[in-house]
Amino acid sequence: MNGKIATTTAVLCLLLMTCGAEAMLCRTPSTIFKGICRQNRNCANICVSEGRSGGYCKGLPMRKRCMCTFDCSSGGGDVVTKAVVAVAVEEVVAAAVERRWH
Repeated sequence: MNGKIATTTAVLCLLLMTCGAEAMLCRTPSTIFKGICRQNRNCANICVSEGRSGGYCKGLPMRKRCMCTFDCSSGGGDVVTKAVVAVAVEEVVAAAVERRWH
């Protein structure tokens, strides 16, 4: 089972790295999320409901905000580095896999 998790995470990271060459990923604060952001999964779900591609928690531990990600090839938003997004993707994938196997 650990091999499947590692393989899934590696494949998603590779896809993220290759897709990043075609489109720029930007971030903007969530308009719906309120309070301190504690789990990337919750933030990502809310951002998707806002029509964004995903989201993650950003900031100091007691002041984290939910930041939504989206394709900004046409402009707008702060450009996100691939490394930051890769970490957020790994956490979301790990949480999803954990939910599925438990």
